[in-house]
Amino acid sequence: MTLTSTASIALALSVALSGVSVPAQAATTPAWCPEVPGHRVECGTLPRPLVQGRPDLGTVTVGYARILRRETADPAKGTILVNPGGPGGQAIAQHEAFTALLGGLLTDHDLLLVDPRGVGRSDPLTC
Repeated sequence: MTLTSTASIALALSVALSGVSVPAQAATTPAWCPEVPGHRVECGTLPRPLVQGRPDLGTVTVGYARILRRETADPAKGTILVNPGGPGGQAIAQHEAFTALLGGLLTDHDLLLVDPRGVGRSDPLTC
């Protein structure tokens, strides 16, 4: 995966997830929250509709990890979202690969890792 395709995927996901807000700080850090040297990491879960616009179908809990930029004295220049691939790809479990790939950008950009519904730290789905 090239940096250009990663940026394109991130842009697409940012538009798709624009209605999702990540709390500024999770109340408690889950045991599964990854440690990333040189960065503070905030993790948690958010309830999301199973199908947007169909509340009758219920909700699913989605897991996230936000890896904060190294230079936290200044506001982030942006947030990078990644697509872990799939089906079945997990973003949080691949945090080492994503931070290595995006290393230089993480000086002044945050990285948001979201496990898609049904995998990783998000609720499993029954079909």
